[in-house]
Amino acid sequence: MIYKGKVIENPVTGQIIRFVVTARESDGEKVEVEVVFPRSTIQPPSHSHPRQHTCFEVTQGELHVRLEEGERVLKKGEVLRLLPGQPHTFWNAADLPTVVRWTATPALRSEEFLTAIFQLAQDGQVSAAGNPSLLQSALLMQEFREELQLSAPMYGLWGTLFALLRPIARITGLQKVPQH
Repeated sequence: MIYKGKVIENPVTGQIIRFVVTARESDGEKVEVEVVFPRSTIQPPSHSHPRQHTCFEVTQGELHVRLEEGERVLKKGEVLRLLPGQPHTFWNAADLPTVVRWTATPALRSEEFLTAIFQLAQDGQVSAAGNPSLLQSALLMQEFREELQLSAPMYGLWGTLFALLRPIARITGLQKVPQH
């Protein structure tokens, strides 16, 4: 169960998330988390949030962000607001930790998505870069399609590939969301 102040950790990427405002607390209006990126993190695949406005506020260090129009470096105190469906990826390229306040409006099921990814990492079910297998991703991307869509190389390509892989993933016994 997610509650204000809950902390989850990803042992593979080293990221730590603390829930600041929960979906339940805001009546679904938003979810707000503080994310600690350890030094020199790997960038996740380019993605978008199809039904959510997202906001990144750097509170410590600097965050590298890649958008369609190019790369930016956000420094402490800077804010980046993204529209629904706007592709992006982000990472910490510095030798010091970066802390970011991330907000998604509306909350949808973002809390469940974040905890699912971190649970897979805790269970040893992700790559060294922190990404779930293609079969697991096929299930996750369907389950959380309102919250997140992969952007690169093209969403349509990912959608087709994942549609083909979902039945295989189910046959192998993979769950949409890790059960504990």
